[in-house]
Amino acid sequence: MGITKCRRRAKESVWWPTISNDIKKLVEDCSQCVEQRGQRAEPMKMTSLSRGPWLLLGIDIFEIAGQKYIVIQDYFYRFFEVVQLPNTTLTTIIARIKNILAHPYRLPVS
Repeated sequence: MGITKCRRRAKESVWWPTISNDIKKLVEDCSQCVEQRGQRAEPMKMTSLSRGPWLLLGIDIFEIAGQKYIVIQDYFYRFFEVVQLPNTTLTTIIARIKNILAHPYRLPVS
């Protein structure tokens, strides 16, 4: 939980004269606390805008409740589309991406 959260939690139920320093020492010496402290989420990074629609894409596969999906994002409009995957074979993934990109509303405007 970290030093601050441990102190806040202890404040609700116990107190002794050196509690603050004791909690700090306990957290600093705790091997699990040290291990967890190093696993912070990576900061989000902004992506630059593309020169035109559907020229720069972000594609990823994710899973929710045992079901896999593919997400494609256009970096020009910041539009994204999510499609369910029956499996994660390369053939299926390529077919889904081709299907998404083949929609007529995605054709570049000249």
